[in-house]
Amino acid sequence: MLDLYKHFTNTELQVLLGCLDNKRCKAIADELGISVETVKKHRKNIARKLGVSGKTAFRQALSQLETEGFASLLRTKLTGMYRAKEVATAAPE
Repeated sequence: MLDLYKHFTNTELQVLLGCLDNKRCKAIADELGISVETVKKHRKNIARKLGVSGKTAFRQALSQLETEGFASLLRTKLTGMYRAKEVATAAPE
């Protein structure tokens, strides 16, 4: 399951997490500072990479990922990425 990360961009992972949290495209877009259309494009790319098409199949794939604990792993990974980014960009004292 961890290899799944390799197939997605960072933004796709953020959109995927929003989808796993049952957020609407507008909420994800607002959270990430991108357009709703961009979120929809990322969702299509995510579905393609998961090998599914259609909303029902996408929701089923998300449900499977949730069952496998992917959402909690993804939250941990994204939190770690942001912490590392904050440390790297922090101004020296």
